[in-house]
Amino acid sequence: MMLPVLALFTVVYPRQLGSKVRTARTGLVATRHCVRVYFTQSGLEVANYGPSMRNHVFGFTTQCG
Repeated sequence: MMLPVLALFTVVYPRQLGSKVRTARTGLVATRHCVRVYFTQSGLEVANYGPSMRNHVFGFTTQCG
């Protein structure tokens, strides 16, 4: 049981970390601001079925406007 979990952490986590480091090094800098927050219900089209989820919509402004 522990071997598959260990294999998952040794293969998947370094790959994700490497991707995030590359993005931080080569990505663009932008200012963000929250444009809108709205709530949705999850479930089977039944009123109040499942927890409500908060969703955010962000707007970005690049360095050149």
